[in-house]
Amino acid sequence: MIDQKINFSLLSILFISLFSFSSCDDLEETSSLPNQSLLNNNLVVHSIDDEISYFNNSFGYNTGGWTASKNPRMSADVNGDGKADLIGFGDAGVYVSLSNGTSSTYRENWVNWTPPTFTVNGGWEVSKHPRAVADVNGDGKADLIGFGNEGVFVALSTGSEFTYREAWYTSSQNTFCVEGGWDVSKHPREVADVNGDGKADIIGFGNDEVVVALSTGTGFSYRQPWYTSSQSTFCFNGGWEVSKHPRTIADVNGDGKADIVGFGNDEVFVALSTGTGFSYRQPWYTSSQSTFCFNGSWEVSKHPRTVADVNGDGNADIVGFGNEGVFVAYSNGSSFQYRQLWSNNFGYNDGWDVILQPRVTADVNGDGKSDIIGFDLDGVYVTFSNL
Repeated sequence: MIDQKINFSLLSILFISLFSFSSCDDLEETSSLPNQSLLNNNLVVHSIDDEISYFNNSFGYNTGGWTASKNPRMSADVNGDGKADLIGFGDAGVYVSLSNGTSSTYRENWVNWTPPTFTVNGGWEVSKHPRAVADVNGDGKADLIGFGNEGVFVALSTGSEFTYREAWYTSSQNTFCVEGGWDVSKHPREVADVNGDGKADIIGFGNDEVVVALSTGTGFSYRQPWYTSSQSTFCFNGGWEVSKHPRTIADVNGDGKADIVGFGNDEVFVALSTGTGFSYRQPWYTSSQSTFCFNGSWEVSKHPRTVADVNGDGNADIVGFGNEGVFVAYSNGSSFQYRQLWSNNFGYNDGWDVILQPRVTADVNGDGKSDIIGFDLDGVYVTFSNL
């Protein structure tokens, strides 16, 4: 049971420096070369000092039974200090651990109402009800967003707790929700600012089109189709499967508007936001090895992928957790450059499991560059970007 009754032992903050420069390979290539070397004449290794910080002693499977099949864990700035915090959806509450830049505080329940909406004990299931953390009202503090059975609910952050949840999106069709036919196994849903007004919006990948409901600051407007194509690109009827093809939303060209990034069979596609729709998709990353993609042996069940700005240039980059570590393909604003090994840690061969040990990216120390956050069995570990 993940609630206030759990007795966590307090651990001191540990800093573990690992200088391991062997087996620096990804899913297709192997080598054993030091920092700033070439792998097979084309893979430049950057940022491999592999210093790992033990960031928090909560949120792990061995420290309370946290598992991705029940308890989503995320990272976002919920108190507006510029540093991303840890957020965990427990059995009976939503717990927050605030970042101080080098570690994080003991977790506290920020949802103090009954029944505890967004949680297992409140009837929320990972297999039915996606949840997100993003700033939907533009006050600089990330809020809770939950896709329920018949509506999209929001609990705003005050900086010290989340207010009682309110329905921000309802429709007779139950768009985005279980009762409207939206299935977690078919229809990803994201929350990000796609029109550049500072408020995060809903993006839903339906059967044939990508639909958006813009945030007004007090609710979400009626959904509109932002991406349609005869091929139903990015969508279920276009052959895009949750079990094979991750999709996410991030600003890859630095214009302040979040774009679609889709990991296809052989290529990574981008559809840029115009502020009122998404442009036709273009291949932004191709390689003979189909790196990051299904035909390159990247599996959703083993290899998480996300998009975040790890070098602080304003363009979100591909971050992929491969067999041997973390690989990054930097965005130059019009494409993704050839992938580079970024860390020897957090990979599948190190025992990192998608269900028991989720990994995310967020800027936890406020330097403008996203860091790697791994929810391990015994707590949370962070590798800071040193670019």
